[in-house]
Amino acid sequence: MKLIDITELLKNISKDLSAHVPNSSKFDLLSSYIQEISEDLFFKKKLAAFTITKNERKINIHFPYKKLGQISSKDFFNLNELIFTSYYTSSKNIYDKFADIGACLGFHGIIFSKYNQKKVDFFEPDPQTFQLLNEYIKLNNLKDYESYNKAVYFKDGQISFNRLDENNTGSHIVGSKENVYGSVSVIKVDTLSFDTLLKKKYNLIKMDIEGSELDVFKNFNFKNTKNFPDTYIEVHNKLASEIIYEIIIKKLKLNIFSQNLGWSKLININDMPFHYSHGSILVSQKNNLLWKS
Repeated sequence: MKLIDITELLKNISKDLSAHVPNSSKFDLLSSYIQEISEDLFFKKKLAAFTITKNERKINIHFPYKKLGQISSKDFFNLNELIFTSYYTSSKNIYDKFADIGACLGFHGIIFSKYNQKKVDFFEPDPQTFQLLNEYIKLNNLKDYESYNKAVYFKDGQISFNRLDENNTGSHIVGSKENVYGSVSVIKVDTLSFDTLLKKKYNLIKMDIEGSELDVFKNFNFKNTKNFPDTYIEVHNKLASEIIYEIIIKKLKLNIFSQNLGWSKLININDMPFHYSHGSILVSQKNNLLWKS
């Protein structure tokens, strides 16, 4: 069976940054279109796979249907995830080492690895999800990678972790979210400090750690400011938003580009997103982002 090729879709996403602004008419229209593609990919909960073409090379991405509580792997194929995908697939190979923090099933790390043929490290704290992650990695036949069953936090050690039984993607370190809904299983997970992680010298990081970004940046070690990697962050609460702005803009003197501004450079703290529905930010030493047609 011929696989759906999303190459043109990713190019189109990268061309119009105004369509990235959450809750805009363009965003909603493009989201609906991608939802239709997702329905085709996961028709009858099948073994979903799609293709990205690079220099006439067909790259097949296998992403089977799996339940993660009331949501599933199907929910990863959405506009917000494909926006970030369009960024690193249009960045002309400037990134050669990627950290997928809060990897879950490894959507971004797998695509980055197969598209760029570069090193990827996956970090996923939940042992059950980590097992699925490694199944997905094996299915995609990745070569240059490491997977770590750890939560990235501000210190090394162990910590209590809330596994949300109805939505595994929202599982989080105990205390990092004010409101917890549904059935919860509390487990112990290992942690790796963000400071330790930065010593691995990544030049691109995706951070989706469900509120723990607050503690990571509140306790940031300023000895690690040199060559700070481009970091794509989903911010989950107002306090985390304020702390990240203070650390990144005022102390590290780096740039923040915000999805809710069409990826313009963020100047005013009032424009900082503080909920996943507001979109993500990209922290960078660069003065301009690299989206290209």
